[in-house]
Amino acid sequence: MSNIFAKYYIRYSFVIGFFIYWILYIFQIDRVTLASLGSLFCFVTSGLIISHFCDINEEAYFSKGRLSLYIILYAILIVCTFWYISYYYEGDTYIFSKVDAFKYEKHSLKMASLPLKDAFKYISRVWRYGDWGAPFMMSTILRIIPSKVFLNFVYILFGSIGSIYLFCLGRFFMDKKWAFIMSFSFYSSSFALYFHGTFLKESFFMILVVGMIYHFYKFISTNFLLHIIIFLLYSISIIYFRAAVVFFFWAAILIHFLFSNKRKITSIIVIISAIIIMMLLSTYIIEEYNRYTLEGDYDRVRIYGFTNETIGFGYFVNWVSSLFGPFPSIISEKSHRVVLYSSGLLLKVFLSFPMWLGIFKAFKKKESFLYPIIFFTLIETFILGFLNKSFELRLGLPHYQAFFLISFWYLSQQKDITRLRIYDKFYMVFSIAIVIFWNILRTK
Repeated sequence: MSNIFAKYYIRYSFVIGFFIYWILYIFQIDRVTLASLGSLFCFVTSGLIISHFCDINEEAYFSKGRLSLYIILYAILIVCTFWYISYYYEGDTYIFSKVDAFKYEKHSLKMASLPLKDAFKYISRVWRYGDWGAPFMMSTILRIIPSKVFLNFVYILFGSIGSIYLFCLGRFFMDKKWAFIMSFSFYSSSFALYFHGTFLKESFFMILVVGMIYHFYKFISTNFLLHIIIFLLYSISIIYFRAAVVFFFWAAILIHFLFSNKRKITSIIVIISAIIIMMLLSTYIIEEYNRYTLEGDYDRVRIYGFTNETIGFGYFVNWVSSLFGPFPSIISEKSHRVVLYSSGLLLKVFLSFPMWLGIFKAFKKKESFLYPIIFFTLIETFILGFLNKSFELRLGLPHYQAFFLISFWYLSQQKDITRLRIYDKFYMVFSIAIVIFWNILRTK
């Protein structure tokens, strides 16, 4: 279970990340806010905990129960920290997400006060079908106790369930220790914990995505029919949250099948079946595609500070961010929200390099079992880059769990390497430069 290279790479990532924080704090001292310090607190505490896990080699330690307990306790700590910062600035605990949160809260409380039959009528009248999932899920929870605090506590429990799912998914590809660390790293990240303290849908949405992927892998591993039924139920549920994600993963499955299947007649049948299904659902798919790609009706590159003169450079940064980001805004006076979840994104920047190396290794070694997850990650990554939306955390979040899994799978495979290689060190330097550059650019 011991893996010196993986342990060194993770620890160097946190040490260098801490160094980046202090460089920015020193040279931008007048822009350091309470939110910035909260971000640093998240980065340091998660780094210390994950580093501690790296030193443990007893397999029995890395259990689902312990993972779930640690996620719950750490989530409570960070969510309360975020609540305090939000209350300090705005006098509430919505954590700078009031635009969407107020809409969800208003309609969810209304639905919770209605009989179930009337609630269905209400949701069909007020929301389009692709948005039914969030208010229905929230109103169901609020029927028990109509309180945001209670909703957020349930979100924390959702996070612990999601961490178990991701841990079990990781066990298909790596040993218990690294599956445990991988799962904890994702579900303790600030961008995952941020949503637990809001009135948004992502905490539950993350469970649906990882649950869908897990039961697909469980089915192809065991051929147990129950798992394909659960996989389909998760897929249908996601349609009522963000349908495009289902299409992306199903497309990844199709591509995997075509790459892996050696029987041409079977491949032809699958292709013809897929074309027929696409034709039958063409109107629906086009509608969802337009919704996913045109959401907001404004240029996402422009709102990140790029002017008409620098818009071309903005598109370039968007693509770099798509491949190695999103880049964390550790220093920002314009948005405390993006600062709070920046620490998790900083770790994701460091994990981008092993993720791309992992994809290369999987194709080189023909690790076809990983292909569905890889193709899902690639589809989302390049579509967001093509649409200039790589800066959008909520749109990229669905494939981040797959991203972490590929990265940690690669790290867990490097058992014969005892030190960082020259290109690992080069990427560390690149990460320092790009993150500092991004934060200086964002402050202008």
